Order: sequence, then structure tokens, then C-alpha cells
Amino acid sequence: FWDVVQSQWSAVGTIQSGSVNGLFTAPSGTFVYVTGNFRSILYAGSAVLNSSSIATLSGGGVWGALGRGLYGPTVNVYYPPGVSTMTTAPDGATVYAYGEGLDTAVQGNGSPVAFQGIAVWSTATQTWSRMPWQLSSGISAMVVFQGDLHVGGYFTAQTSPTAGTLLRWNGDEWVAPATVSSPYTPGEGRLAYITTLLLLDEDNLFVGGYFREAIAPG
Repeated sequence: FWDVVQSQWSAVGTIQSGSVNGLFTAPSGTFVYVTGNFRSILYAGSAVLNSSSIATLSGGGVWGALGRGLYGPTVNVYYPPGVSTMTTAPDGATVYAYGEGLDTAVQGNGSPVAFQGIAVWSTATQTWSRMPWQLSSGISAMVVFQGDLHVGGYFTAQTSPTAGTLLRWNGDEWVAPATVSSPYTPGEGRLAYITTLLLLDEDNLFVGGYFREAIAPG
């Protein structure tokens, strides 16, 4: 990390067998979530944190685990599965994590929890769980907006209960509050998709991606 007071860089840990691809600030502002396709982290000289794909990092280089992390079968040794996007509830009580190829969350006691698409971490119980209706692939971004989890990407009937590019979990099922259209003419085979979601405030959600226009339902 960069120390603005000392104007210098400091190392806070060494990723073992993998890499970091995301840093997400917790709602409290007191630590960050570190995501990637790593399996463990070496820090403070010789200490090892066994938390696969996701961990927490506080000021001063204090690492924390979410159970034992998230795992999936390695099909390509150069691109092992890992967390690619995540979000939290506004109060920080719930963490949602997604990564292509991940299918098992491991609790702190070593017990596995099978899931498909999104794994859910409770900061209160310090346990992993799965969502009732899963999305198997296609997620590029996630955010909690107006109390509901929203995911952006590209979803078909084969990968999700509801086809679309923007889906909302209303507590019972996935629904499509809106969608986007392709900038290409029909038949060219190039699909529209959402790549990023940004929450401005309680009433405004910005959507970015590869599309020509946004379409409201109905």
C-alpha cells in the first residue's frame, strides 16, 4: 500500500499460487476485501492465511479469512478459478462473491458448501451459504440497490432462471427490471451485455457495457 504520510510503498503480504484482481472497500471503510485466484497469503514474515479467492485486509497489514474461501476445479493451470466480482449489503452484513468456475465454499471448520454462481458470506455468523436460485455463469458486476441484489452481464435460459442482461434478486426469484439491446443489427451474432454497475445513491444506478439502448420492462 502507499503511505501518503511517509510517501513510500509498503508490502502487506505475498500472494501464493495465484494473483489479485480486485480490491473492494468494506462499507465501514476500515478494511478492504481482496479477491483473485490465489489459494493462500504469506504475511508478517512467516504467517500463512489459508483463504482461497477472497480475504480481508485492514490497515497495518492485518489479514482475515472468510472461512477457508472459495474453490473450483482447475481446468487451465494458467487461469485457475477465482473471485472476479463481489459486492456487499450497505450495512456490510452480507457479502456476495462470484467467479467463473467456482463451485465450493469452505467453512472455517472445513465443511464444504456446494453452490452455483454466487456464494453468500454472513459476517454475523461467519459462514458461507448459497442462494436459493443460482446463476451458473455470465456475471460481470454486482451491486445491492434499493435493498436488492442486482447483477449485470449476459444471462440465457441455460445459465439462469431468467434471461436478460440486468437481473434483480427480490428475495424469492430473479427478475429482469430492465435490459439492453445490441448495437448490431439482428442476425450478426453479436450480443449486448453489461460490464459494470455503479451505485450513485439510493435512487440512481448507473449501468455500463456493450449495448445501444436500455429497455424498460413492458
